[in-house]
Amino acid sequence: MKKFISCWTIIFVTSYLNVQAQSFSLTAPGNLPVNYGDTITVTGTTATIPFGIVYIKNNAAVMKPVMVLRDELSMVPGTSSAFAFGWNMYYPTVSLSPYSYDLLPGVLDSSFQGWYFPNGLSGTSYIQYTFFDEYNPSDSAWVVFKYGISQATSLIEEKGDEQIKVTPNPVINKFIISPLTDPASIFIYDAIGRFQGLYKTEFPNTEIDISNFSKGVYFIAIDTEKGRLGKLFVN
Repeated sequence: MKKFISCWTIIFVTSYLNVQAQSFSLTAPGNLPVNYGDTITVTGTTATIPFGIVYIKNNAAVMKPVMVLRDELSMVPGTSSAFAFGWNMYYPTVSLSPYSYDLLPGVLDSSFQGWYFPNGLSGTSYIQYTFFDEYNPSDSAWVVFKYGISQATSLIEEKGDEQIKVTPNPVINKFIISPLTDPASIFIYDAIGRFQGLYKTEFPNTEIDISNFSKGVYFIAIDTEKGRLGKLFVN
């Protein structure tokens, strides 16, 4: 009888571990490992639109359809957030990605960005993002972003976002972002958050060609070594 119970105990424990096995691992920029539930601090000022980045890897032997859930744990009143994943951007009204993004085995995906909109308000907000298998939600990984926003300390800083302009706007085939003196990565999304393209600018007044874009409103995320900000333009 004791042997019988021991065998079933082993089977039960093995089955439990198989069910609880987690397929995903998280990494921060700089190849820093992120444990489940870790907090990543993102700083900025009331003149910026900061966003947090985390990379997700599928350690399973099969493709995983990954979805994202955003949970605003504690927010400064009047602020908001949004996120991008799988090269789609989801606006503040969307907390759960409406469809999954297929993550291949062994792939480290870098498409996630957790945006925070201070709307001119300083303070600290906490937002949790959970990445999970669409067909097995318990197979998940999660991270908390702490957004620490301070008041802009100078007129130049407060007006910095306003000084960066898309010209011409409305755009006719091509545009430049000025004054932009540093190399930058330009992410473009359409009005419903779908990723449209990534452009690299190495020199001031680099023209970005969007002659193949449909008419509409687009969102630009500008990422430089000095910070990140967002702009809208009409094509």
